[in-house]
Amino acid sequence: MFRYSFRFVSKMLNQRICLRVLTLVFCFSVQNLITFAQDTYEVIDLKDPITGKWGYASKIQNRKSPVKGIKKIAASSFSNVGSALMSKEDALNIDWVIPPLYDAVASEFSEDLAGVEIGGLVGFIDINNRFIIEPRFEPVDNLTGFKLGLAAVKIGVKYGFINKKGEVVISPVYDYAENFKENMLATIKQNGKFGAIDLKGDIVVPCKYVAEAAMVTVPISNKPYKSACDSIKKAFDNQAYSSIYTPIKECADEVQLRISDSLWIQPLVTTPLGEDSYKGIKDNYNRMIIPCQFSSIEYDEQNHLYIVKNASNRIGIYSYKGDRFFHPLFDEIGPFEGGISEVSVEGVTGIIDSDGWIDPSFMDDICNAGLEYDGEGNTSKARKMYERILDIDPNHVMALNNLAIIDINNEDYNKGMKKLKLAHKLAPDNALIDENLHMAKKNRNERRWNRINTGLEIALAVVTIGTITYAAVNGQSLSSSGSGMTPSESLSSTGTADSYSSSGVNSKSSTSTKKVSYANWKSLDVSYGDYEEQLIKMKTYGNYNVDEVRRIQKEMKELRGKIYKQSGGHVRAVSPMETWNP
Repeated sequence: MFRYSFRFVSKMLNQRICLRVLTLVFCFSVQNLITFAQDTYEVIDLKDPITGKWGYASKIQNRKSPVKGIKKIAASSFSNVGSALMSKEDALNIDWVIPPLYDAVASEFSEDLAGVEIGGLVGFIDINNRFIIEPRFEPVDNLTGFKLGLAAVKIGVKYGFINKKGEVVISPVYDYAENFKENMLATIKQNGKFGAIDLKGDIVVPCKYVAEAAMVTVPISNKPYKSACDSIKKAFDNQAYSSIYTPIKECADEVQLRISDSLWIQPLVTTPLGEDSYKGIKDNYNRMIIPCQFSSIEYDEQNHLYIVKNASNRIGIYSYKGDRFFHPLFDEIGPFEGGISEVSVEGVTGIIDSDGWIDPSFMDDICNAGLEYDGEGNTSKARKMYERILDIDPNHVMALNNLAIIDINNEDYNKGMKKLKLAHKLAPDNALIDENLHMAKKNRNERRWNRINTGLEIALAVVTIGTITYAAVNGQSLSSSGSGMTPSESLSSTGTADSYSSSGVNSKSSTSTKKVSYANWKSLDVSYGDYEEQLIKMKTYGNYNVDEVRRIQKEMKELRGKIYKQSGGHVRAVSPMETWNP
């Protein structure tokens, strides 16, 4: 659904992915530590119930996702995903960090890499869905990442170990092998029995155990294993392994530079598939990056985007790696200039950017157009406008409320009440919606509706994290109405069904004005993110001056105020680093 570069992901860390740089320590002597940089990503492996393919979903899901959670959610919350009871529409609303393109994936990233299986081969990707090690190894039951700069892989019928360049470091001579542990021992299996090896590939615990637990944890029987740990510790302290781990560490550091490079675009060779209304794109790694369900597919080489159109002539956008930014929503789309493009829905124009962000005022403008039709008595056209909004954002409170009124007036009471109740759930403190709920229970002739325009106040209600705005990827958070209003702003006038006036419809700003406004506050948001990254590095490495930290935090606070003013009410989420107390 999204496009993730390393810089992009780092700006996500406030809302979606929590950054903690962990150091893997062998727990030997302080002077002799082997360390590998490690980002802990708040993602979980997940199977797409539609395609049956695996990817990684965020642990922070938007409200319309079938995998719900306003804050971080436990992995167990995903256990029911994949059920045949989940609708296609629900499945489309899962927030993917890495789209479901693989036959199998590792349960987690380890040392910034995860093993994936595609087309019967295993390779290793980073969090940006780039192959750091191309698929060329045999499938295994349990895919993993790396530990101590090495990964156990299956080559032919035997297991060995590779470094982060994919080079074989320990020859494939074992019937089975697991990744190394922090004690520099790796479990292996020979002739049906478990043992352990060291970094040289030497068997230091004989292969005589029927179960791994008997070798590692069971008292008495685990004495050889404990003895091997002690011996390796002494040998390590005496630099006996330096000739082994030094090149492994140097290799890992070199590869880490590539993983951290946000500008690195991995070259892909793509192949068009299908015909007519069932066209798609497959890359040279056998990943179906664009599913075969579109009538046309065009590639924007400058922005690395695919512009797709379905049989209904609706336009959507995918990244070159298969991240779906927008499923087909728009009627028209203009060229991207400076990363910004004009789009239109039912003649109403708005702007999006090449990172999957959509201007929240775009939905307000569509809603206002619906209000105009509503006021003219053209409820069929008004309904269409509201429904198009809900295609983009199923939790848009204004559209839910106004469409519910149309449903109930058309005697579709159950459908209307369902929308009203959802609007009330999203904005529980809104008096107008509460009044509408009571009004719906009255006799038809006694109803006096509150149709809501862009002045709706959503008091501390919903933070929309999902499809309509990927501002959360940049650590941002929009007001739940999609209107850009904040809880402190007052309601503007609204009309009833009998006394509606088009004066309640706000005039739209020109698209060029929106572009200027967007560019101004977007640059401020980038600066906020840069300060955030600076503080993260200070905290991670313990290299900071308290006065300097306080100065940066003050700058961050002032930037949030400027963003609010220049964006017309956009509330920038407060980074944990802004409130960090060193």
